[in-house]
Amino acid sequence: LANMVREFNIMDYSREYVSGREVVSLIITDPLLVEMLFLPLMYYGSSEEDDMEFGQFVVMFRSIFLEGFARPEGGVRQLIKQLIRRIKDGGGKIRLKTGVAKVVMDKEEVTGVVLDDGEEIECGSVISSVGLPETAGICPESASDASPGKLSFMESINILGNPRDEIGEGASIVFFNKNEKFTYRNPDEPIDLDSGVICYPNNFRYEKPAMSGMIRITHMADHRFWLSADEVAYTENKKLWHKRSIDAVKYIAPDLGGDMVFTDVFTPKTIRDFTGHVNGTVYGSPDKLKTGRTPVDGLYVCGTDQGFLGIVGSMISGVMVANDVMKSIQG
Repeated sequence: LANMVREFNIMDYSREYVSGREVVSLIITDPLLVEMLFLPLMYYGSSEEDDMEFGQFVVMFRSIFLEGFARPEGGVRQLIKQLIRRIKDGGGKIRLKTGVAKVVMDKEEVTGVVLDDGEEIECGSVISSVGLPETAGICPESASDASPGKLSFMESINILGNPRDEIGEGASIVFFNKNEKFTYRNPDEPIDLDSGVICYPNNFRYEKPAMSGMIRITHMADHRFWLSADEVAYTENKKLWHKRSIDAVKYIAPDLGGDMVFTDVFTPKTIRDFTGHVNGTVYGSPDKLKTGRTPVDGLYVCGTDQGFLGIVGSMISGVMVANDVMKSIQG
């Protein structure tokens, strides 16, 4: 399986959909091992319930099992600062809290965008990172039949008073599943307590270790529940399900019984509010547009709905699509 993954051409955009579970099960005959392999890969990159396209499986298998986890010292914010600096050095402008209401067309070509406040910006190309269904919402001419994703998470950040070297027994990531078969789908309960991810960010090998311990806990979450709750019920249920999450994982992470000095929780509602993704999905639609090219001349998509996943994948996706745009302009 590892050799097949190493030799697989992830840049072949012409390949048809193939079930990752079907391919892996032809090679790995132990059902339990199959479940164990898919658990971390799905949590870190599957937009499809209970399966993932084999090309996506390859990307995540390489990233997690062959290359291993990494985290910028100081967190992702340090990486974002570098990207912002590079954009500004290249003459780019960043406008925050500025929604796009629609893409403006002249015949079949992009000529600009209209912002939520009515301002129009002229441009010959648009690279959209909001997702395929969401892009079709601001440009119906792109005619995407991509279905909105269903999969989202609830995650808590828990900071303990314990020194960093006293928690997690040196582990950085722990995946758990309480059942023999791994279920990866939109749960019927507000969150699925049977499986999840426990991350100890401060156990990565930093030159200057953090003084306090941090534990992140991630579970599958029902977007229907969290998006429909009113403000009072939403706040109360965040507290309730955070406590249930803590209780559910104490047998794996007993440190959570210690001195907790700060906690923060996000839900599918948080994700939707900050990204605009339908259903608050993390990995977007299960339908991907690998080339990034929509039927509209000058309109492209990048990010998870192009098909590259995670922080690094999203950046590579943006670079690939931007290069394609430049070739089109120069060609």
